[in-house]
Amino acid sequence: MPDGTTIVTLAGGDEIRSTDRAAGPVAATVFPWEITIEPAGRAARQSAQNHLEARVQFITTIGGRVRLGLVGTENLTAEVTTTAIADLHLQPDSHVTATWKAAATRLVPLA
Repeated sequence: MPDGTTIVTLAGGDEIRSTDRAAGPVAATVFPWEITIEPAGRAARQSAQNHLEARVQFITTIGGRVRLGLVGTENLTAEVTTTAIADLHLQPDSHVTATWKAAATRLVPLA
C-alpha cells in the first residue's frame, strides 16, 4: 500500500493491516497485550487500524491480568486488567470489538 502497510485478508473475509511487508500467503500474529477490548458497536475513532468483532468465550485471571478467549471470524486471545473486566462488565458471551495497531501485527510467510 502507498502508506507502507500490507493488507491481509483473513480466512473469514475480514481484512487487517500490518507494517510488515509480505506477499503471498502469511500467518498474522499479535501479542495478547497489544489488543484492546471495547463493547461491540462502540469502537471510538483512534489510530488503531485493525478491528474485529468477537464474542468472549472464556475469561481466565492470572494475577492482576485477565486472558480473554475471543471467538469470531478469527479466534484471538487478548490480555487486559481485572479493572477493565469490571469496567466493561465482561463475561462469557459478551460481544466485543478487538482492536490493535498495524505496527503490532507480525506477518510470517507460509511457504
